[in-house]
Amino acid sequence: MRRLIALDLDGTLLTSSRTISPETAEALRFREEQGDTVVLATGRPVEGIRPQIDFLDLPGEIRPVIAFNGALTKDFASGRVISRETLTGKDARELYDIGVKAGSGIHAFSLRRNLIEPSWNEGNPYTGIEMSYNRISAEAADFHKIPDDEEFMKVMFAAKPEILDAFVKTPEAKELMGRFTVLRSMPFFLEFLNPRGSKGQSLMLLADDLGIPREDTIAFGDAGNDTDMLEAAGTGIAMANGTDDAKAAADFVTLDNDHDGIPAALRKLNLWN
Repeated sequence: MRRLIALDLDGTLLTSSRTISPETAEALRFREEQGDTVVLATGRPVEGIRPQIDFLDLPGEIRPVIAFNGALTKDFASGRVISRETLTGKDARELYDIGVKAGSGIHAFSLRRNLIEPSWNEGNPYTGIEMSYNRISAEAADFHKIPDDEEFMKVMFAAKPEILDAFVKTPEAKELMGRFTVLRSMPFFLEFLNPRGSKGQSLMLLADDLGIPREDTIAFGDAGNDTDMLEAAGTGIAMANGTDDAKAAADFVTLDNDHDGIPAALRKLNLWN
């Protein structure tokens, strides 16, 4: 039986020191040697996943990744795009105006660049966190000059948690939730994607592409942007350090990301010794 094993990065595959433990890497390599396929599923852009792909050095011939929280799924090895659900420049401009009104910094991610407007991101510590996690730079831009037809993977509000907590309770936020996929990837990030873009939807499309039944998919996650993936997978597994909504969406909870929760769960499923 061939399985598809999906792994969130921050708080799941990565420890608190943003490393991958030796046992976790060994367990994942073993699963691919048995014929399974491992997919990294993250809010990061594709290039932001490269260090983990290189470190794991998995033996499979394909290397699928789910990036931008599900807006893009591709085979990192061949470059083949499996699914792609984007926003428009018009969407980015609208979300920018709403974010500014809410008092948030704004990021807009295309395949090639990460746009910010300096007047609303200067001194914003969360912009620095995003750039550090993904090892990408930011490009200053006037959002009101973004063309209607420019494609974006996602738009993100970056602000103090209390600012985002207040915003998501507003009628304006509720209206946006009906038009976009809206995710809280971290307490200080609120992300907007095409309504057809999410980790769960992308995982199912990838499973279909690979000919793997839903019941043979396994997903690991720890946060709100992982919940639909945990629900969609045949077996959803939340980390002990995860949020309450992630745990509620999972079939069971494993050890935390600093205590080899992934190999512990694979051991429970008789997939690792």
